[in-house]
Amino acid sequence: MPVTKSQDLRIEILDELLDARKWTFQELLDRVNQRLGDSQPFISKRTLLRDLNYLIDKKDAPIHRPEKSDNFYYYTRKFSLKNIPIDEDDLASLKNAIQILKAVDNFTLSQDVEYITRKLENRINVETYDQQIYIQFERHTTSQGGEYIYELLEAIKSKNVLRLSYQPYTHPQPSEKNVHPYLLKEFRNRWFLIGREENASRITIYALDRIKRIRPSSVSYVENTLFNPSDYFNNLIGVSIPENAIPEKVEIKVYKHAKPYVLSKPIHLNQEVVRYFKDGSMLIHLNLILNYELKSVLLSYGDGLEIRRPILLREELKKTIMGMAEFY
Repeated sequence: MPVTKSQDLRIEILDELLDARKWTFQELLDRVNQRLGDSQPFISKRTLLRDLNYLIDKKDAPIHRPEKSDNFYYYTRKFSLKNIPIDEDDLASLKNAIQILKAVDNFTLSQDVEYITRKLENRINVETYDQQIYIQFERHTTSQGGEYIYELLEAIKSKNVLRLSYQPYTHPQPSEKNVHPYLLKEFRNRWFLIGREENASRITIYALDRIKRIRPSSVSYVENTLFNPSDYFNNLIGVSIPENAIPEKVEIKVYKHAKPYVLSKPIHLNQEVVRYFKDGSMLIHLNLILNYELKSVLLSYGDGLEIRRPILLREELKKTIMGMAEFY
């Protein structure tokens, strides 16, 4: 059963009382109800017993249970939920988690966690040494714009409109626009902001490495009614959606030498194996919007894939491959 806000308050009160002195059950019940006052309904004996058991079973609280020779509830040793001890093993686990976060996310949120870790190190007097490396992630070149991630995230959460100075690759100069931010999305180590420009009826996608400056705007925030972030990318690789595009069935023959890779790491979550052939190849179906990112992913498999359908996608990739062949 999940912990409610009212139980949180009762547990906090019990923690303080049990740390202060010994109590009979009735004394404890009366004092908890007194502390709750008019803000919460009085609790029953059954509720108090449930809260005490929660402290013992879930929080490992050292509560003395009443017996004939000692008919009181109290902490048998120094204990407080506000001061739960952390040892060197706990700290080492936290530092390992931070290293993984830094490698995967690579943005300033991990700096906040590092600060907390340093405070914990000082608190328990741990000497830090160079640690042996047990896990290593591929190091990508870091694209520009990462310094804006935390600021954009805060704007999304706070529902603040931003004044962006933005310069696409195709524009010689940046332009300024008011943007209502809705979502941050990462694709292949690049970050994108998805939002709505002032008075726009569709979303716009902004690459963070093309943002030149961010300032607050006095414009009133417009709630997101354009897309659902939880399913918007279900039929998409990457972030770009051509205008009026809808998902299409993509039929691909995967040759024997590429099959293990496509099976162990599917091209997309909706990948479906339709048929296995005697020569070791297989046929798969995908239901995706045709965009630049999809074409790039398919081309990355080289001669391991053959696009059967749609014909338009097959012809576009064929044209690209023939153009590439002229360079060699």
